[in-house]
Parts: sequence; C-alpha cells; structure tokens
Amino acid sequence: DESETAMLTTLRSSLAAPIVAVGLIVSGLFLIGLWSLNAGAAVTHGTLVPESPRSDVPLVLDGNVRAHAQVGDRIFVGGDFQQVELIDGTVITQPYLFAYDIDTGVLDPNFRPVLNKLVRALEPTPAGDGLYVGGLFTSWDGAFPMRLAKLDAQGNLDTTFSASANARVQSIAARNDAVFIGGDFTSVSGVSRLGLAALDALTGAVDPGFAIDVESGINGSQLVKTIVLTGDGSTLFVLHYGSTIEGEVREAVAKIDVSGPTATLSGWNVPWSAQQGNRLCWAKLRDMAISPDSSFIVVGGQGADNPPNCDSVLKYATAGESTVNYSWSARMYSSVFSLAVSDTAIYVGGHF
Repeated sequence: DESETAMLTTLRSSLAAPIVAVGLIVSGLFLIGLWSLNAGAAVTHGTLVPESPRSDVPLVLDGNVRAHAQVGDRIFVGGDFQQVELIDGTVITQPYLFAYDIDTGVLDPNFRPVLNKLVRALEPTPAGDGLYVGGLFTSWDGAFPMRLAKLDAQGNLDTTFSASANARVQSIAARNDAVFIGGDFTSVSGVSRLGLAALDALTGAVDPGFAIDVESGINGSQLVKTIVLTGDGSTLFVLHYGSTIEGEVREAVAKIDVSGPTATLSGWNVPWSAQQGNRLCWAKLRDMAISPDSSFIVVGGQGADNPPNCDSVLKYATAGESTVNYSWSARMYSSVFSLAVSDTAIYVGGHF
C-alpha cells in the first residue's frame, strides 16, 4: 500500500476551484454516475472534470504523491518524493512538500520547506487562511513539529499551534474550532489516543471531550486510514483497521457524533464480515470519501477481485443509528486506492 500513489486527493482539495484548473494523472479512472443529490450540495459543477490532465504543472520525478490541498491560489503537494521537474524542464531537489500557482503552474519559489520525512495528509483550514500538515516528519526548517504542523496563509509554520503524535498521521479533517486527526499513533502530545484525536484548531491542545479509541487492530500497527467530516462538522466518519471502537464492534467504518462537548460513538455500523465473499479484505481498505451533501460515503480498496467487498467501491447512506448495508457495490476487478465525490460523479483511482 505504501508504494502506491494517493491519486485523486487533488480532487478533494480542488473541486471548489474552477473546473479548468483541476489536473490529475491516474493509472486508472472510472466514473460512477450519481443521482438524488440534494440541490444544496456544497460543491456544484454539473459536469465532469476534463479527461486530459494539465501539462503545465510541476512533475514529481521520484517517490509518490500522497496528498494535495488548495489554499488561495496555491496547490500544495505532499508525499515521499525528492525531486520535482518545473514546467521549463528544470529539475530541483525539493523533498516531501512544494506548492505551485493554480493558474500558471509555476512553483512557488518562496515556499521551500526543509522536512526530514514524508507528508501524508494536507487539510486547509475552513477559512482558507492556513493548512494542516500530517505525516512522519520530525523536523521542519530547524523546528521539530512531531508529525503534525499548521501553516499560515503564507506557508510559514504557525508557532501558536503545538501538537505532536508518536506515530504517523494519516488523515486530517478540520472545522472552525477543531482539527481531527487519524493515523497509527497511540498518543498525542503525551495524551493517550489510539488512532484518533481532536485538537483545538488554534492551539493544538488535545480535546479531553474526544476520547474514542480504535482497538483490536487487524493490520499490525496501522489503526486509522481515512477520516471525513460531514459538511456541518457534526459527524466524523472513520475508515479503520480496528475490530472494536470503545469496546463496541465496529468493522471497517465507524460514525462518531462530534456535535457536542463530548464525542460519542454512533450505533451506525457496517456488517463488513457478514457482507463479504470468501475473502475478508478488510485490512486492505484504502480510502473513503463523502458526498458534497453528506448523504453518503463511499469506501474502496484491494482484495484480489472478490466482490462485493474486495477490489470494489461500496456506497453507504450516512443517516441512521443502526446497522447499514451498502446501497450498491461497483466491481473494479483490481485495486482501488483513492476516491473523490462531486455532485456529478464518484471518481475512482487505482490499479484496475
């Protein structure tokens, strides 16, 4: 899994931008038509992105791209790469993170951070005036943010935000007052947190009201793969590798109410083992995305072509407080690595 590119994260951060400004390169792309989306969806395009990606943007020459995010007129790109080729053909060494202008494709010469390890997650602040960064890094321009950092609108480290994780941060979701992180960590800023945590959006202080542990991991030290928030910020969905959460059976996906001062685990649950074929492939789930109107999520992963779960994309309604089965399963025949949803389509990137 870690050798694969998170191919469609560009869409998550860029769907709000003009459609002509979105470019992506994928090894496989499949579109599943949507219907019955609410008219008030947060992102309304009414069309598909172009089939041809832009060629006037910087190219990563080695390693993999793990995340993209848009802040203002800049696209930030993170991963485990070392070298970048500029649009004039010049090759530079710029490990793990860079930014370019969304309109011109020109690399931002003023944003040249020095990191020591990969970037795995990028999430803009809701106001669009900053950026949360997660991954494995433990050094940044001589400072020592441990796997989690916040940048201001200019791309400088925000020193008023201080938080650290003891292992990789895989995914970030943010609202105005809080930032949620998911990953392989067992503590955040010295506070016990298994795979999930909520932090103060300004200071990074660990929220004592969010203590939802992912337990009984089925995938080694990996705990949480992806987290997404509903549009109103009241509910967090978690794609995870624990067989229980807070002592309750929650396979593959969990729903958490974060609308109040104390987070609570929802009764909403997916009977992943019961809906499987002859392969579980739970430990090979790779991504999750939520619709613009927050009415459904989609999940996908690997698994040697064994529908309905493995090498497939499954759709689940987000409403309710009890067992939920998939609305449909789209068989992709080979690996699914990344998902994104607009008002028009579900975009799927992978090895199919």
